Parts: sequence; structure tokens; C-alpha cells
Amino acid sequence: CLLSLVPEEEINKTKNQFWGIRDEKQQIFPIKIDSERRTHILNSVEICLIDYLPEIYQMGIDSIVVDVRNKSYDYAKKMTSIYSKGLGYIEMEGITERNVNRLKSKIKLISTGGITTGKFLKGIKK
Repeated sequence: CLLSLVPEEEINKTKNQFWGIRDEKQQIFPIKIDSERRTHILNSVEICLIDYLPEIYQMGIDSIVVDVRNKSYDYAKKMTSIYSKGLGYIEMEGITERNVNRLKSKIKLISTGGITTGKFLKGIKK
């Protein structure tokens, strides 16, 4: 548990206290501790693959999961609606760069901290 380095009384001071770590690029990665005291380091920005839905679909993947943990109902509803529209465009063969850019703009408006493709393009170094 990463927070085992922090005195217990500091952790228990406030129930909804934010914990994070800052990298060399000054990005802050939120830290969540689960009930078994395992540390989960989250991305500093939200992952957005709306641009790559056609490629994902061509791989044979016909459904996706939008991670809306720790988000509001309104956020979850908007984000799933945006991705549903994107999948609908693909199924109707109506996905265009303009459609994708419009959907991506909507995602940027409701995302907190910005968006990234994560390791989707770069892969993971071993």
C-alpha cells in the first residue's frame, strides 16, 4: 500500500481527501486505495479512443466498456451516449472525420483534466 508511508491519522483526517503522485512532467496521477489496502494509480487524464473506433471495430470488437467509476450519473449518461453515437455511425458506415471530431469535442468538454489515448498507440515498454 503506497499510503502506508503516510501516518494513519493523516489518512483518516478527512474521508474524501485526494491523494496523488506527480511525475516528471508535473502530471498528477490520482491514487485510490481499495478495501484490501491495495494501491490503484489512475491516469492523470481520461482515456479517449473515439478516433480509433473504426479500427477497434475492424479488429472484430463489437462492444466497448466506458469506465465511469467515480463519475456522476450525468457524466456517465453523456459519455455512453457519445460512444453509442460513434458505434452507430460505424454500423451505418457513416463515420466521417467531421463526425469523429464533433464527438471528440463533446468528450473534451465533459472530461476532467484532458484526454489521452493512453498506451493504445504507444504500447507498453517492458
